[in-house]
Amino acid sequence: MKSGIESRRYNEARNEICQQKLMGARCGRGRWFTVNEKGCKCIGVCKADRHGRITKLQREFWGQGWIFKDWNAFQKHRDSPCYVPELSDTVYTGNDFMDLCDRQEEIAARLFCEVDWQSPAALMHEWEINGEVCTCDQCGKMFLSYDVHQCPHCGCSITE
Repeated sequence: MKSGIESRRYNEARNEICQQKLMGARCGRGRWFTVNEKGCKCIGVCKADRHGRITKLQREFWGQGWIFKDWNAFQKHRDSPCYVPELSDTVYTGNDFMDLCDRQEEIAARLFCEVDWQSPAALMHEWEINGEVCTCDQCGKMFLSYDVHQCPHCGCSITE
């Protein structure tokens, strides 16, 4: 098990890589993602009908599991499939991530970057339990709370 400092450095490095992927940079060595016929960064293939039902699904291994993940769909086509977790055939869109994060882009992007086998709701719940995301008692907005001492939205002090 990693110490708190090692775990924090690992997560910071992983988040940096994910942010680079979201911005279109090539990261690391090896196969981080594939580029499909339209030039989109994808892991696997997912096609869904207009009702959100999967018509074609091919998962690939990434992070800790076999998933489908499409950075371009998350960023630019919020109604298109962008993620299918390992243990479910539930199709998530960018709008689903935004809804889970109270429509806050920074949190939704971080959540999308970090899911690598589980459902987005399960990871969000884990963050809540571990105090990595909080909702301000004063303004009611959600924020990433690791090593934060006041709400970034209203400035209210955070009590532990």
